[in-house]
Amino acid sequence: MTGPERPFRVVVMGTTPESPFGGMAFAIAGFLNVLDVGEIEWKFIATHDSGSRCGKVIPWLRSLPRLVACRFGFRPDVAWVHSGAAPSMIRIACVAAVCRLLGVPVLWHLHCPTVDWWLDGPWRRLAFRMMTCPATKFAVVVPWWTHRMAAVGIKKKAVAIPNVVERDLVDRSEKPRASSGSGECVFYTACRLVEGKGADRLIQAVARCTQPLRVVIAGDGPQRPALEALIGSLELQSHVEFAGWLKSDQLQGIRDSSDAFVLVSTLDSFGMGYIEAAASGLPAIGARWQAIPDVVADGEVGILVDPDDIDALAGAMDELAADPDLRARMGAAGQDSVRQHWSPEARVGVLKEEVALLAKRRPSGVV
Repeated sequence: MTGPERPFRVVVMGTTPESPFGGMAFAIAGFLNVLDVGEIEWKFIATHDSGSRCGKVIPWLRSLPRLVACRFGFRPDVAWVHSGAAPSMIRIACVAAVCRLLGVPVLWHLHCPTVDWWLDGPWRRLAFRMMTCPATKFAVVVPWWTHRMAAVGIKKKAVAIPNVVERDLVDRSEKPRASSGSGECVFYTACRLVEGKGADRLIQAVARCTQPLRVVIAGDGPQRPALEALIGSLELQSHVEFAGWLKSDQLQGIRDSSDAFVLVSTLDSFGMGYIEAAASGLPAIGARWQAIPDVVADGEVGILVDPDDIDALAGAMDELAADPDLRARMGAAGQDSVRQHWSPEARVGVLKEEVALLAKRRPSGVV
């Protein structure tokens, strides 16, 4: 006679979720919530810490012996590894190879939009296949990526496990947002200030807007001096302000005092900022680019524009600024979408199924 099977055990590896920089840290924090909701035991091993000066090397080197110790102590059924751009993928490839040598199947979660670069052309795809060969299966952040990989002949299976928001934001999505009235409309964006994130296009769009509005930029980076110069040249000092890097409670304060979120980035494979804003009842303006339409339903929870079309971006901002009722409708729809699609509970079933398939065990509580 045998006793009940123990819960599944997963070792999660990637950017430390306490990091204040980058969407992948926030995504991993949400995935740990999914594991908790699914009653899956987990252990986290950091391979990267963006808040540390040596965060790209030291945590990765330390993760390898910790992984070996975890294999024989914690005894995970599955390793769930998370990678960003190319340097991160190389580090995670080494980690995944060790996992396979230790007999642990690997669910490799691809987070960075530069994966698309690796899929473009036969030699890059060959390099991608070689780099990711330790993966047992891929996970991607939205279905767009599964179709993209299949279209270029990547044979290894991929499953969409989208990002989720943490529990406090799900709770916030259940509280209707108070009307902001019809005065000056406040937009905010939250991103690293680097080329491709779209802060420069946002500033140019503000200069073309006709409605009374103001923009708050939360974040910092090497592009900031150029952005400050652009603001000066367009005489927008009274319309655009920088808030710098903010802690989560400070960023929530920005959301609470804003009317809409805007991010026309071409460096995001998902865009956590969109669903974080939606949880607070804010409509979003995003880029009609790659997988973003899978996150921001155009005309329902926000407005999508061509990321290079400054006039279209200004038009979308004017449209939201001029219509408080439209902002309220889209904000309420966004809160509904968070509860239905972006909560930990929405992801438990698929994650349990995937862990069970990799561990070759039937998940309890899933029919």
